[in-house]
Amino acid sequence: PTGHGKTSLLQTFTHSFVDNNVPVLWFSYEVTGMGFFEKFNFDSNMFKAYAPSVLVDADLDWIEQRIVEGVAKFDTRIVFIDDLHHLVSLNLLSKVQNTSLAIGLLMDRMKGIARKTGVIIFLVAHVTKVAFDEVATIADIRDSSFIPQHADTVLVLNRIIEKDKNDVKHRIMTNRAILSVQKNRASGRTGKLEIAYNNNLYQEID
Repeated sequence: PTGHGKTSLLQTFTHSFVDNNVPVLWFSYEVTGMGFFEKFNFDSNMFKAYAPSVLVDADLDWIEQRIVEGVAKFDTRIVFIDDLHHLVSLNLLSKVQNTSLAIGLLMDRMKGIARKTGVIIFLVAHVTKVAFDEVATIADIRDSSFIPQHADTVLVLNRIIEKDKNDVKHRIMTNRAILSVQKNRASGRTGKLEIAYNNNLYQEID
């Protein structure tokens, strides 16, 4: 759900990939410019995360060109796109007259780009509106069932909500969250773990 830490989770993944010398490419439509990189403590000579200086909305040809360029120039292995709905063009919507079908076509194209270039793409999607203390699932992904159908892996992030000790009717969003693997095409294994957000990163709670 909105505000539950999806971008922060992907920034945590970015740290892990960079620490293991795996170059990544970011398309951040939610947090732009240096505001995106402020969460990272990095040496610019060693930090192998790249992003276009200017983003173009809803243009998959442009996205594909940047990914191909990233692979050629920086040996890009991982691509993060935050988020899916910035890729849905009015032109595509006008052609198919259906949001779900438009997203299905978009997901099919994204999967083709991943196969063609050999990169792994992390794509953020929102869920339908859920109550503050409800747990979102794969069934709540917004606008199209084609999103989980096309994805090889689906991760769902839910922040942990607790009762306010001083006001039992009030709920507090904690720094902890449940990260669940709700689809895993590779092995079929699913499950969940508890993580906590500290110092701009998520860490697994032992």
